[in-house]
Amino acid sequence: MSDEERVNDEGANEPENAETPLVLPGPPEEPQAEADDAEDGDTRPSPTVEAAVEPVVESAVEPIVEPAVEPVVESPAEPVTAAPAAPAEIDIPIPTVARPPLIAGNWKMNLDHLQAIAHVQKVAWSLKDVKHDFADVEVAVFPPFTDLRSVQTLLSADKLALRLGAQDVSPQGPGAFTGDIAAAFLAKLDVRYVIVGHSERRQGHGESSETVAAKAAAASAAGMVPVICVGETAEDLEAQGAAAVPLAQLEAALAGLPTGSEYVVAYEPVWAIGSGDPASPEQAQEVCRALRRRIAELRGPAEAAAIRLLYGGSVASQNIAGFMRQPDVDGALIGGASLDAAEFTRIVQFRKHVTA
Repeated sequence: MSDEERVNDEGANEPENAETPLVLPGPPEEPQAEADDAEDGDTRPSPTVEAAVEPVVESAVEPIVEPAVEPVVESPAEPVTAAPAAPAEIDIPIPTVARPPLIAGNWKMNLDHLQAIAHVQKVAWSLKDVKHDFADVEVAVFPPFTDLRSVQTLLSADKLALRLGAQDVSPQGPGAFTGDIAAAFLAKLDVRYVIVGHSERRQGHGESSETVAAKAAAASAAGMVPVICVGETAEDLEAQGAAAVPLAQLEAALAGLPTGSEYVVAYEPVWAIGSGDPASPEQAQEVCRALRRRIAELRGPAEAAAIRLLYGGSVASQNIAGFMRQPDVDGALIGGASLDAAEFTRIVQFRKHVTA
């Protein structure tokens, strides 16, 4: 049988539509490994090695750990203690001495020089009629600057025992200070007292405590006696009490005065001046006592005992006796009532109304 017949015979034996057998491809050849196997004569098919699939390892989800809540431990309540008490006052014994009372009439900006002469004559005659003893109760008048020379001439010519005072003074000596009045000029007019630090100057003219101290020093250096005014406003009274501001003002004013200088302190609560509603005698005593004790602390008990403390603020003949009964009140600084000669005379005669 020829080769062609053999092929045809084999094709006739195959079934019709016989499927071609599926030949799967072998595993990928590894060149070096197969060569090695061939060299060794190993004809076994190489096992199918699938690439190792790394298992997907999900990162462990950390559990949400809430911060531990510490138990609230309330601290034991502290015992309620009272606020620390104010430091006790320094108890400095102050000698008891006789201080002649001073009644001072501050005319403010009232009366021209002719009116001033007539007014002083009325006051002098009225006091003469009641036989007033000027050694027992000292009396001073404080006219405006333009009246000083006229009043000084009258007092000198008629030998009147009234003392002359000025309502203000410059802290400067003579020089280029327009409108100022030097202390030396006042001393030449026989002025004995000079008001410094009045509330109407502090508030209306913006005078500081340093300015008041300089004025007090200027008056003292010229041989006159400064009348240092101190006092609190209604707001000061409510916020700090009655004595705080007057004490601070006094301390500042004394800073420039040599120890042993003569001076007068006038306590005038601003809320009482011209209001018709004065402080009570007890209120005046409380502040004046504090002022005297502060002088003792700053300058010694002997000076504190000698200094006269006045009360001012709506003083009248109806209430002067109550103030003058107080142990630390040594007189009064009179405003509006000093312009009425009869009323001023009644105030000066307070001893007739004061009982033990």
